Amino acid sequence: MELTLSERRVTNTIFFGPNGSTAYFTKTRLRLFGNRKTKLYKGIDHVGTIQLHPWSADVVEVHGHPVSPHKAHWGTTSEEFVASDGRAYKWQTSFRGKQFTLYPKDHSNQTIARYDNGSHGVFSRSRPATLSIQPQGMNIADDIVVTFIYMIKRRDRRRAGGAAAAGASA
Repeated sequence: MELTLSERRVTNTIFFGPNGSTAYFTKTRLRLFGNRKTKLYKGIDHVGTIQLHPWSADVVEVHGHPVSPHKAHWGTTSEEFVASDGRAYKWQTSFRGKQFTLYPKDHSNQTIARYDNGSHGVFSRSRPATLSIQPQGMNIADDIVVTFIYMIKRRDRRRAGGAAAAGASA
């Protein structure tokens, strides 16, 4: 199943299914103080919650159950989690964070899902951002979308921290 994102930012976006209908959507309320909580919906059903915390553990829940992605090992941006099917999976990030690929942790190298950041169309044709879930991942599609949003929010937080550090040293 290929999901097309209405925006590259995942905090308030719509995930369109192959037929163009809304498969999922996110809502993030603007808060002046505290952590912003992103909620994922499928229709009117609340599917998951993602909340990043600067000094404590992040909150990632699917259908009310904690998923708790964690770093695969020191010095990497890969994150591992156990899905609702009881199996362990790993999100792997490309060097610049424009692509994410989900694999089962059993080292089979079988792609379960892949995110492509798309293109703004400056040097090539414009393409929207997409999240492709392979047939073998459909039984954990909700887990995939929630943890994908978490990965994007983590990437954006790292980038914002790097930009703030660069600005402070200038």
